[in-house]
Amino acid sequence: MLDYVLVNRKFRSSVQDVRAHRGATGGIGTDHHLFRAKIRLHLKCRRKTEKKYRLRLDQSKLTDNCLVSAFQIDLANENKSIRRDNKTLSVNEKFTNFVNSVLERGRHYFGNNKSIHKGGKEWFTPELKEIVDKKAKAYVDWQLHRSTTNENKYRNRYRTLAKIVQNKVYARQHAYWEELSIDIENAVKVHDPTTTFQIIRRLRGNGQSINRMAVQDKNGLTLTNSKDQLNRWKEYFDEMLNVDTTINEQVLQQIPSPTLHDEELSRQDAVPTVDEVVKAIGQIKNKKAPGKDDVPAELLKAGGHYIAEWL
Repeated sequence: MLDYVLVNRKFRSSVQDVRAHRGATGGIGTDHHLFRAKIRLHLKCRRKTEKKYRLRLDQSKLTDNCLVSAFQIDLANENKSIRRDNKTLSVNEKFTNFVNSVLERGRHYFGNNKSIHKGGKEWFTPELKEIVDKKAKAYVDWQLHRSTTNENKYRNRYRTLAKIVQNKVYARQHAYWEELSIDIENAVKVHDPTTTFQIIRRLRGNGQSINRMAVQDKNGLTLTNSKDQLNRWKEYFDEMLNVDTTINEQVLQQIPSPTLHDEELSRQDAVPTVDEVVKAIGQIKNKKAPGKDDVPAELLKAGGHYIAEWL
């Protein structure tokens, strides 16, 4: 800085020394003086938090009977070893061992090892990612060698890789759409509309935009203003959810309370059998978000009786 130094109030106490060098600018014929400021900053260290990733399953591996059998046998052996070695564990410790064992073996047998691009493009393959990374590195090398004797060399290398990436991306996109067209055509031929519409919905994206949905008032007139549409939604839910009701306490007291026989109570209080646990696991829906333990329903179903016995 020349003549003076501007310091923010936040860093005013960080300035340790300011000096003027009067002879530093004497050779260039100016009446300004060079100032030097010494500042000491204390930077805060931000702790890196470990990001937890959920288990991604390959649905095609879950239908492989060999992998499912190996998964079940491995779980059975692990359950026997844990029961033999750790007989004094608490319930929470046993459940933690169960979750860790299921997730570890599920990742080993049914984990999805496919590399997925950050943008989520299905046609983006690992081969394309490798060549794109090479192109990015070539561009950085070109920028680092600007105004040098090797600039033409790195520039030509970058342009060559950029052309290769362009051709490969075009070819891969063309092949990708051809594959999807064949899948849709085959699904239509075998009268499988479910698969057809699944592919179409996947290609369409997240669904219809709310801003494009037509909203009508009570008289059937279409509302075009966003403010009027929000007021109409508010009015609709207010009328639907806020219903005036009157409760008669005498009527509530006349409702008989259900009573259970001793036999039914003993049946409900009994420890569930393995078959009942297997039946309950089979009723869980697939492709749903797992609970706090991050164990998906597909892994529980793949374990069969071995999972039920462990539970």
